[in-house]
Amino acid sequence: MGKKSGLFLLCGAVLLFCLYAVRISYPAGTSGFPEVQAVTKVRTYDSLKRPVTVSFSKIPERVIINRLNGAETLMALGAADRIIAVNMQNTDWGKPYDDRYMEQGKALEKITYRNLTKEEAVLLNPDCIIGWYSTFTDKRLGTTDFWNARQVATYIQATSNMVKPGAGVEDECRFITDMGLIFHAESQAKLLTDEIWKEIEDVQEKTRYSHHPSVMVVEFSGGGLDVYGYEWLVGDMVRRLGGFIPCENGYISYEELIRLDPDVIFVVYFNHDLKTMMEQLTQNPAFSSLKAVQGKRVYPLRLDYMYTTAVRTINGLRVLSSGMYPDLAGDA
Repeated sequence: MGKKSGLFLLCGAVLLFCLYAVRISYPAGTSGFPEVQAVTKVRTYDSLKRPVTVSFSKIPERVIINRLNGAETLMALGAADRIIAVNMQNTDWGKPYDDRYMEQGKALEKITYRNLTKEEAVLLNPDCIIGWYSTFTDKRLGTTDFWNARQVATYIQATSNMVKPGAGVEDECRFITDMGLIFHAESQAKLLTDEIWKEIEDVQEKTRYSHHPSVMVVEFSGGGLDVYGYEWLVGDMVRRLGGFIPCENGYISYEELIRLDPDVIFVVYFNHDLKTMMEQLTQNPAFSSLKAVQGKRVYPLRLDYMYTTAVRTINGLRVLSSGMYPDLAGDA
C-alpha cells in the first residue's frame, strides 16, 4: 500500500505541474472538456520604456497593427485575417504595400485609419495592439497600462523611438520571431529572418576585397541635418554591410557635412517629399564639392526601409548595399 500511495502522490504532483505550466480555457458551447493551450511569452516594452514580459494563452483575434511594415509582417505570417485595424500615420499615408502583399493590402483598405484615435481604438474592442513606442501615448492610442488594465496585450517594437538604444538588425529579427510565436507561425518567421541574415552574409562575402565606403544617412531639419549613426537601426545595417559612419548621432551643420565629405549619402524621405529632399543636396551649389554629389552617389532612402523595418529589412539592406557597392546594384 505504501508504494501505491507514493505512486498516486507522484502522479498527482505531475498532473498539477502540467496544469500549472499551461493555461486552461473552457470555450463557450463546448461539452466542458478543457482546451489545453501552451502560454506564449515574449519580451517587449511598456510606455515607460521598461522591459516587460507579455503572455498569450491563445492567438490574438482582434489586432490593431501600426503602419505598413507591421501589417505586412502579419500578412507574411498568414495572420492578416486577425487584423481589425491598420493605423497609418501621416508619413505612411498613401504609400502602397510591397508587391508581395499588394492583394492582401487591398483587402485591408476598408479598415485602414489615418491617425487612429484612442476613442476609436476602444470602440474596436481589440485584444492586442502592436506598434511603436509613440503609438502608446495619451495623445495617440493611450498608454500600455491603459490597455493592459483592459486585458489587451500590447507590443512595442524595440527599434522605435529609441526604446532600446543601439537596437539593430537583430532586434528587427526578434520582432519577426516574436510575431511568429504570437501567431503560431514560427516556420514562416524563420524563413523571413534567414533571408535577412543570408542577404548580409552574401554582401559581406561579395565585398570582402572591395573598398568599404564612408556612409552618412541624413535627414534635412531646419538649417542643418539630422544624422543617423550606429545607435539607430540603419546605422547597424550600414555597419553590417561593411560601411563606416564618420560621425555620431545628432544634428550637424551643412559646413560639417562638407568637412566630413562621405563617399555615399542616403537622404531619408517620408512620403511625397522625395524630389524636394534630393534637390536640397544635389542641386545646391554649396554642396557641389562633395564626393558623393560629384560621383552621383546621393541616394533616396525611404523611412520604412531604415526605421522599424520588420519584413522590409531585406528591402533596406538591398537599397543600402546597392548604393554602397555600385557593382552589386544589379543584384538589388
